[in-house]
Parts: sequence; C-alpha cells; structure tokens
Amino acid sequence: MELEWNDFEVTLKDGILEVALDRPRVRNALTNQMLADFDNILDAAEADPGVKAVVLAGNGSAFCAGHDLTESIDAYLAGASSSRPIARALPRSWYFSKPLIGAVQGYVGPGGFEITAACDFIIASEDARWSYEGTRAGGTAPNGAYLILSFQLPMRVMNKLYMMGGWFTASDAVGWDFVQRVVPVEEVRSEAKRWAEQAGKIPLLQYSAAKTSLRRVYEISGLSAAVGAQNMVSGHGSDSDLEFRQAVRDKGLSAALRDRGNGFDQDIARV
Repeated sequence: MELEWNDFEVTLKDGILEVALDRPRVRNALTNQMLADFDNILDAAEADPGVKAVVLAGNGSAFCAGHDLTESIDAYLAGASSSRPIARALPRSWYFSKPLIGAVQGYVGPGGFEITAACDFIIASEDARWSYEGTRAGGTAPNGAYLILSFQLPMRVMNKLYMMGGWFTASDAVGWDFVQRVVPVEEVRSEAKRWAEQAGKIPLLQYSAAKTSLRRVYEISGLSAAVGAQNMVSGHGSDSDLEFRQAVRDKGLSAALRDRGNGFDQDIARV
C-alpha cells in the first residue's frame, strides 16, 4: 500500500502499520484533508493482506491539539457556519475490520478525542491529558464520532465535558477503563505495537466478526439514532463562538485560547 501521505508518517513493518499524525509544529492539529486522508489510509490498510493491525500515534510532544481552528476561518466568520459539516454518520474508522490501536501521549484536544473514538484499544502515556474546552466558546454540540464517547465514558464525565468543558488525566482514564494501559511516555508506542502484534495473531475473520457484533450492540443501543438526531443541532454560530473565531484570526490561536480560559476555575475544570 502507499506509504507517502502529507501530514502523516506511515510505516509498515512485520504486518503492523504505524500511522502517525505528523504536524508537530502545530501539535498535530487536524485539517479536513487529514481527516479525509486518514479514511483513505484505512481503506488501503483494510485491502492490503500484508497489514495485520494499525497503530495510530502522534509525532511530537502532543498526540493531537484538536481541529485546526485557523483553517477556513474567514469563510466561517463570513457565513457564521462550521467550516466542517455536522457528521452524517459514524466515522470510517468505526467500520475498520482490522485491529486499530491508539498510542496517545501528551495533550489530546477535541479532534484527538474524535480520531481515537473508534480505536479498539488505547495505550496512554503517563503525561496524557484529554481536554474538551470548546463548550466555553460555543463549540458544536457533540456529533458523529464524539457520540461514541457517550458509550465509553461515565455519564457525569460526559456531562462535564460537553456541558461545561473540562479535562482528565491518564490515571482518570484507566480508572474508567477508557484506556487499557498507562506507561511512561517513551514506552507508549512500543506498548501499542505489542498490543497490535497480539491482536494481529487472532484470525482476521474471528476478530472482525467479534468487532462487528460489538459495534452493532452500540448501534442498536441508540448510537446510530443519536448520530441522526444530532444532525439537527449545532452550537456553532452563537455570538460567543463568533467572538472566539474572530479572536483566533486577530490575536492568534494562543492568545484566543488564553482569553477563552480566563475566569474559569481550573480545579472545577478537571472532570
């Protein structure tokens, strides 16, 4: 399969395909093109019999800062609408039949939540910290891949993240069984590969059948209906949302994020 992709470092060794987000200068912020390319990478991996399992990682100190807020921001402000449409279905990764293991280190923003939501297993570093603060500035209501998290995290954790914004640590995540293991940062990828190697030993027909059955349990329990219903609701376009986007354009992302956090108690912000 093709191993050259913009903004991804893709390597294949001994049947394990490692796909690393590769924009470390901006903490691997996700563009719309990256999300489309990730789907294409999974398509190619699924079709290639030489790929037994996939590890998803991020280069640099952060796994993923979130979506690239600077992308198409002028068009967003002009139209007061999202630069990316509300998801109409579950993500491509949800239907990926082979093992998909997340190797998460450092900061994980909203886009990082989304891109790992359909991972079969997640290995986290000791310094991993998941953050969803978009609510403070009128970010969109959870949709698509984000709704998968409603089945993976405790109810009041979800309430906190999506109603008030907040963050949690790797030790919190392992306590909720959201991640499988917490390891030193220098071991996160090797541990994820170890899990991928073990998962790849399971006959693909057996692994895929079990995965499909479990996915269907989520879907008939309400996940598919929730995605459809969410298409009618979005928090984008509010005054606070537009003000935040304007600040990103005028002051830069760091200053806008700093202003957004002013006045919020960090003790309460921790889930």
